[in-house]
Amino acid sequence: MKKTILVTGGTGVIGLSIIELFYKKGFNVIAAGIAKANNTKIFKKNLVQKDL
Repeated sequence: MKKTILVTGGTGVIGLSIIELFYKKGFNVIAAGIAKANNTKIFKKNLVQKDL
């Protein structure tokens, strides 16, 4: 079973680096952030933007 990690601040530079690191290691990654991410192409298949 894959482990899941939640990254807060996922739209920032540091958050994106953390997301990449864990994604490449095989984790399910859930990211939360205030700003719209400019560089989500890397994870385009795995991201869902939804109003809560």
